[in-house]
Amino acid sequence: MSVAPLADAAYRSQPLPAAPFAFRDLIAPFSPQDFFRNHYRQRHLHVPGTADKAERVLSWQVINDLLAMTTIWSDHNCELAADGVEVPKDAYCYRTTDRNNEPRLRPDYRRLREQLSQGATLALNFIERLTPELRALDTSMEMVLQAPANITAFVSWKGAQGYMSHFDTPNVFALQVSGRKVWNVYKGRHPNAAHTEGARFGDYPPEHHHRAKGEVLAEIEMKPGDLLYIPHGQYHDALAADDHSLHLSIVVRHMLVHDFVKQLVDDLPQDPFFRQHVPPADAAGAGDAMRAQTAQHLQQVLSQPAIGQGLQDFLKGKAYENVAEMNLPTLRQPQQFRVRWLGRELSQTDSGCRITSGAESVAFEHEEALLARFCFERDHVTSDMIEALPLSLPTESRAIFLQQLVRLGLLEPL
Repeated sequence: MSVAPLADAAYRSQPLPAAPFAFRDLIAPFSPQDFFRNHYRQRHLHVPGTADKAERVLSWQVINDLLAMTTIWSDHNCELAADGVEVPKDAYCYRTTDRNNEPRLRPDYRRLREQLSQGATLALNFIERLTPELRALDTSMEMVLQAPANITAFVSWKGAQGYMSHFDTPNVFALQVSGRKVWNVYKGRHPNAAHTEGARFGDYPPEHHHRAKGEVLAEIEMKPGDLLYIPHGQYHDALAADDHSLHLSIVVRHMLVHDFVKQLVDDLPQDPFFRQHVPPADAAGAGDAMRAQTAQHLQQVLSQPAIGQGLQDFLKGKAYENVAEMNLPTLRQPQQFRVRWLGRELSQTDSGCRITSGAESVAFEHEEALLARFCFERDHVTSDMIEALPLSLPTESRAIFLQQLVRLGLLEPL
């Protein structure tokens, strides 16, 4: 992937909205191709950055503004940890009702501050949809990685250990926002860690983790703007090196084969074969015959094209279920597209640009070149975004242009 400046100065200077902070910014200047080829789900990666990089997403003021939204917080999304264990909820929460008038524990901010003053680490979970910047980053992660993503903010204090050495079931992208934090990445990695019984950190006693984490593989001091990627299952821990530290943890949870099988099993009774009675336990040879027939029918089911399409629909539904584009008071639903820029190239021409996708290459001129660049620089676009751009192209031409990018493979309708 490359993005070169347009050759024509008149069109190059046309004011179009800048792309929001996204996956490519998160791992810059590291190459996305190298990241997916050599690191993702394989081994950790430290990408040095600058403070202004992190400031595009989060700040202490944003954290304080989020905490001031008192009615959205509960013991489920506002958590404290100290000395490697969770702080009991009743140490900083009180009983009340939530916005659904359901019983809930809500943080008492006086006691919350007391716990923080004693060194507790604060975790604000599921904040990915609470500001435009976080929402844009979360959407970008889901579009690029094609899996659900969540964002947590961690506030910690110098020398105070919040969480013990552990592994996470999702893939983790840690972006340091303020202060310095020293991370240890260990050699040990739990095989195919997942949020299911027997594959989670909490399913094993402390002595198991002490043995399993192994020796320190890397000690990394994170400064504002630095990114640390840790694959699922990799043991790690972290400790603030300044008076206070703020970092974002963006986690990506891929669906499991187990998830697909569970979905498949729920639909099997539609086939009369799977509604048969299982033979009695003492029926000679009947059990072996039933297992053989079941294996044969499962193979037939899995070979059906509809099952493959169902899997694709299932994966898309989970990956993009939180992406909502509202345009009230308009009642027309905008078209949404995932931008498939990875593996494609945008290059300049004398009058615009060219997008190359495999053996196919399409040239765009003048305002269409601006539209092509606008899409290529993003991970998610909508028809409303395209219609709102300050260009002279009529609405019909813009719609035709979007379909051209769909045929090229750059845009994937959601």
